[in-house]
Amino acid sequence: MDYYDLFNWILIGCIILSCLALMVSQKSYEENVVSKVLILSFCLLSIFYWGVRPSSVGTDTGYYIRRFNFAISYSSLGDYFNYISGDYFFGFIVYYISRLGSVTFYFISIAFFTMLGFYVFFMKLAKYHTHAILALLMVASMFSFPGMLSNIIRNGLAISFFLPCTYYTLQKDYKYAVLWGVASILSHESILLPIIGLLVIHFVRLPLKYYLLGYLACSLMAFANIGLHSFSFIFDFDIEKLNHYMNAEIDIYKVGFRLDFYLFNTLFLLVFLALRNSSIAFDRYLKLYIFLSSVFFLCFHIPFSDRFGIYSWVFIPIVLFLGTEHYNPKFRFAFSTLATFMLYFINQLVFMYMNVPTPDN
Repeated sequence: MDYYDLFNWILIGCIILSCLALMVSQKSYEENVVSKVLILSFCLLSIFYWGVRPSSVGTDTGYYIRRFNFAISYSSLGDYFNYISGDYFFGFIVYYISRLGSVTFYFISIAFFTMLGFYVFFMKLAKYHTHAILALLMVASMFSFPGMLSNIIRNGLAISFFLPCTYYTLQKDYKYAVLWGVASILSHESILLPIIGLLVIHFVRLPLKYYLLGYLACSLMAFANIGLHSFSFIFDFDIEKLNHYMNAEIDIYKVGFRLDFYLFNTLFLLVFLALRNSSIAFDRYLKLYIFLSSVFFLCFHIPFSDRFGIYSWVFIPIVLFLGTEHYNPKFRFAFSTLATFMLYFINQLVFMYMNVPTPDN
């Protein structure tokens, strides 16, 4: 059986077991404890599963093995940093793990740090929501999740660290927000776009209608073949990863207005608007989703635009989960359970249809 298919079977088993465990727990306190135990268990399972994967699993795995072997040839961390010229947190892990363990230990370490951010964020969410495990399983159901742990692992690290950054920013605990944000940037430079969006949303309190107008404007621009590639000043920022994607070979990736991606993001936006409530957290994450989706649309004409799409997709389960915050607990559990199963099956269909390629970078 294919390694990714096996993970999907394991995931649906985790969803069923988690729902049953939460159903058995009758009291809010018990549900909260059960949810936290399940969050920890799933994170450990993911670390082990993707950490011990065969070298043949993942189109980028060979590249990361070469990075591991190449790091051994450098006698100092400074020399290695001069060579990689970016993604320094990832480089730090590669350099020291290459001296301490095997390739398997290296992949386990990467999976550990990736799941660490998810663990911290959803444990924080569990303080206020007894069914937070379902939100984590919804994130794991997204078709981009396996790739974050096997192919685009630097993006995965950046996204993982960005989630706690959003939590601490909204809590106005800026010390930890900065720490997680810096770790995120040092994992993958492209996370600067989501961080800019987070800062704008948090410090510039614009009404939702302006974000929706921006969403519409970016949609029309993307349809008219206007995007980030149209603005030459962006190249002046010398963001290595962004320039790499812009200059990639277009014959190996479908560029232009991506109706499939556009409908996918817009469908969930309509659902979120129907679920809109007075929750501050819901409002902030909804605006962040709209901002990231708008930026994603402007990337349609750049090869591998899905690398920017995952920054919006990871928030779909979170906004969906927070959408029922003011409903009674029984309804919230029923809705979250249904949403988890639906998101799982929708993403299975989407993955089979889109079949997004990933480059070795």
